[in-house]
Amino acid sequence: MRKPIAILLLLVVMLVLGAFSARAQPLVAELGQNTIRISTAFSGESVLVFGAIDGPGDIVVIARSAPQLTVVRKKVRVLGVWVNGDSASFASLPAFYALAATRPPAEIMDAGERRGAVAGIDMLPLLSRGSQDPAFRHALVRLRQENHLYDDSARVELVGERLFHARLAFPGNVSAGEYRVEVLLVREGRIAARQELPLHIRHAGFAAQINEIAREQPALYGIGCIVLAALAGWLGAFLFRRS
Repeated sequence: MRKPIAILLLLVVMLVLGAFSARAQPLVAELGQNTIRISTAFSGESVLVFGAIDGPGDIVVIARSAPQLTVVRKKVRVLGVWVNGDSASFASLPAFYALAATRPPAEIMDAGERRGAVAGIDMLPLLSRGSQDPAFRHALVRLRQENHLYDDSARVELVGERLFHARLAFPGNVSAGEYRVEVLLVREGRIAARQELPLHIRHAGFAAQINEIAREQPALYGIGCIVLAALAGWLGAFLFRRS
């Protein structure tokens, strides 16, 4: 079902583009949806990004969450017990980062432009407080890549010289919050035009109720978790005893 929808959206863009005058905007982009709802059955979702440009060029699409403080700790063994050792705190990293491009950004963008636009996982600001050991940075990025929270390998498909579309994947473990999708038109190594699109990820249904209780009444939420864990343990013991 996704391909027919994508084609329909591209046709709509083509009609809109045909209505533009000669002095039209160099870049027009839109999202197939601007809200993702996380329910208890949520296992991930992809968002279509599509649009049009006024002539030849490359497209880079970047989606990211707001920066949040992340602490990475090293476990060390002391007298046979694992305890926390050195740590590093990263305050400017997004919890989610995804990039799609017609070609790898390193091939189409000047180094300064890439750095300024944060076009690529290798361009993420990895300044930290605490330990300056590069192993902490590498571990954090590796873990987020393994959990599909960092990915810069998706492709933007061009249709002729004017239309483009791409899909950004949001995994099942993505966090709720406000996200930013930035679409860049790149020509001769530099950003010729850019457009920013908001994306909202929200809890829905029973998941939203649980999240609200955890946020508004943490004590009640904690008690509920303890009770559920106790009931699960009792039920498991009862079933095994009967068998």
